[in-house]
Amino acid sequence: MNIGSAVVFAAALAAAVGACKRQEPLPPLSEISVGNHRVAVRLPPGWKVFDYGQHVLVKAPPLTDAEQRAIDYSGKLSSKSLGAVRLHDMGPVNRMTVTGRLAETTPAFPELADRALQLLDHDQRRYIEYRKWASVSGREGEEVGTWQRQIHTAPRRFLFIANDGNLFAVSSESLGGDESLEGYAAIRSSLQFLPTGGADAVRR
Repeated sequence: MNIGSAVVFAAALAAAVGACKRQEPLPPLSEISVGNHRVAVRLPPGWKVFDYGQHVLVKAPPLTDAEQRAIDYSGKLSSKSLGAVRLHDMGPVNRMTVTGRLAETTPAFPELADRALQLLDHDQRRYIEYRKWASVSGREGEEVGTWQRQIHTAPRRFLFIANDGNLFAVSSESLGGDESLEGYAAIRSSLQFLPTGGADAVRR
């Protein structure tokens, strides 16, 4: 290989490496109000926010015509459009008791997460895959993973964070399968708590 060819090859290689390093820009953060909480999250492309006050539903987009035709042709079922994640304001931490009455001492994790799972109508027959400490914006909590005990499928993810005296929760919906888990992961990895009050939250 002569010098000229070597220079061209090196330039082409450098361009290829640079192209590999370049990534698509991340979508912007969306600010969402959930009861007494204000958070910023990065929504998966096309996902929509539905505000129900104390909880917010973040839902996957409907299937495109092309996707629907492909599913019809294959004869298989798809849960892609059922993907969903919910954000919850669970209320004051010191009321997270079985009776709902004010506790003399503030409940702590993991008991706090156990009570929150009950309030979210979590099926106690589900198997707890893992429990681990979690932290978001300097606030502490717990993350819980579950699945169906009998067949070890239909996994769900839950995140519980104590924020300014109130419990904030994120939960994936089981019907959406992998799509719900991917939506949860996107929201979980980008979640930030914002100061409450001031201008209304911007929803994208």
